[in-house]
Amino acid sequence: MYPIQQICSVCTVLVLTAVTAQNIQGNDVLNECSRGLRRPHPTQENGFQIFVRNGWRSQWLDRQCPQYQIYDQKLCGCMEVHQPRPEPRQTNFQVENNRQVDDCPFHRRGANGPSTYERLGEDGWIQEDCNWPFYTGLIWDQDNCRCEWGPNPSFPEIIDHSNVFVPATCLLMLNMTFDDAIKDEGRDLWLKKNVKDSSHIISDPGAIGNAAQFYGESNIAVPYFKGNSFGTRFKVAFRFKPCDDQQEFKIDKVCDGGKNPPFEFTYTAWDNIFTVAMDTLNSNGPIIESCPVSRTNNGWYNVVIVYQDNFLDVKINDVPCIGSDKFIGELKTTDCPMNFPGSSYCGMLDEFYITRGCQY
Repeated sequence: MYPIQQICSVCTVLVLTAVTAQNIQGNDVLNECSRGLRRPHPTQENGFQIFVRNGWRSQWLDRQCPQYQIYDQKLCGCMEVHQPRPEPRQTNFQVENNRQVDDCPFHRRGANGPSTYERLGEDGWIQEDCNWPFYTGLIWDQDNCRCEWGPNPSFPEIIDHSNVFVPATCLLMLNMTFDDAIKDEGRDLWLKKNVKDSSHIISDPGAIGNAAQFYGESNIAVPYFKGNSFGTRFKVAFRFKPCDDQQEFKIDKVCDGGKNPPFEFTYTAWDNIFTVAMDTLNSNGPIIESCPVSRTNNGWYNVVIVYQDNFLDVKINDVPCIGSDKFIGELKTTDCPMNFPGSSYCGMLDEFYITRGCQY
């Protein structure tokens, strides 16, 4: 009887194993989303991100769905656009407190700056940063439930799953007072210095509040001007004070390997010449205009550049400097950041702001 009992035991084990395997196949198997290795892209409906680790370094890599598909986190994959989009599930906290489900139930603003947000995971709220692992000037927009970049805070409707840039009517693109730090006051974003100790905030009798002192390798690149145009009407205003008559102050939109910059505003102290070079969609190349600038007693130069109705008007220290009708149409753009105040500029900069689309 012993051999028969042993055979029956073996058969029982095999049957249980088969049933268990069948149950596992019928249930949800842990996938990349369940294990926290895949998540929706913060800005692209047809994209997602996967978590990879290579030695000591780990990061999220962008991936994109096939054409005409969008990403669905519940399915942990891409689906056809015409399928009904699943409704977001309610969290226990929302059900208990009778809270209405909003359009962004799995994300909320972070507490450590405008670029941070929190994502709801299986173990609670997980902190994320729009600018990790590389700084790009992104900030979190709770209303749109995604990271945004560029001076335009509004997002158009998605057409063919690509963002179409629609300029606002009147928009503040940059506002830097340099009173407390080198940052964009309009977004409360600190701008990254190319060299850590190349600039600092100082007090000067000719400044409005405080000013920024730059010296040697002091160039700063504003990343969220990539791909953004000044349009057909804009205003650029700033104040600067060179250290001596050997300095060159410059604001441009250029990068390594890039095309011709759509604009360059340059002052050369050795000959007191202010130059504007702009390239519009209706020109075959940059058009250059320049004018002499009178020296001031305190060394400060107050510059106001206005372009509207195909006319360029430049005033320096409230004195007309350039008036030109050679420019026609919208200013071109590139995928380069806006740079200032020059790679080797020594001097001060104060009250730097840019607006677009306003009536001047």
